[in-house]
Amino acid sequence: MTSITVIKLGTRVAQTHLSMIAQQLRDLHDGNPGGFVIVSSGAVSSGMRVLRWTDRPADLASKQACAAIGQPLLMQTWSTSLSPVKAAQVLVTHEDILHETTNIRNTILRLLEIGVIPIINENDTVSTTELAIGDNDQLGARVARILGAGMYIIYSSIPGLLDKRNQVIPEVGEITADTRALVKDAFDAHSVGGMRTKLLAAELCLQDGIPVFIGSPNEPILSVLGRTAMGTLFHNKKK
Repeated sequence: MTSITVIKLGTRVAQTHLSMIAQQLRDLHDGNPGGFVIVSSGAVSSGMRVLRWTDRPADLASKQACAAIGQPLLMQTWSTSLSPVKAAQVLVTHEDILHETTNIRNTILRLLEIGVIPIINENDTVSTTELAIGDNDQLGARVARILGAGMYIIYSSIPGLLDKRNQVIPEVGEITADTRALVKDAFDAHSVGGMRTKLLAAELCLQDGIPVFIGSPNEPILSVLGRTAMGTLFHNKKK
């Protein structure tokens, strides 16, 4: 397992906390031996804002058109916010993640070696899988597994996995049927996904012993890495 940290931002988090997270990444850039890899949603939503569409389009072609408009704007925001640290756009499809893992791994590792932060997103303009199913949670999990990441952080408007009293469960050592029964999905006009996709992502990472944090973007990266942040930490105690 490497010391690389993969951080995923959902659409709403990218809209509200991107600059704050970028500032932390600038501050931590030189002191993290493994480096940070970002998986960022928000391309479709950015395109919707340009077009002044308030409702997420239902048809695939319109979603992909929004992504084509919004992706360069999303990347420009990341590049500006991370400056003077350099950022690189890495667009992948789920097919790439499943079948081109060596090339993806080598590219990302080389970017980290030369001090560049990779910004990964689904290639929404050509891929149908992600736009039809859900968010980038599982994409980030697969990236974390390809890299053998030390931790996968999912920043979300969801503060963590909630119990039946709507209290955040701080730690989950094993995902069981009872754990899955706690899940409630979420959907709004600008984003898709919810705890269900996040739980699936956690299950993927736990197969390789990679701990997963799900919580608010107000929790500092250092606190998450130090395991003192408020949220839910999924980790396999046997590994």
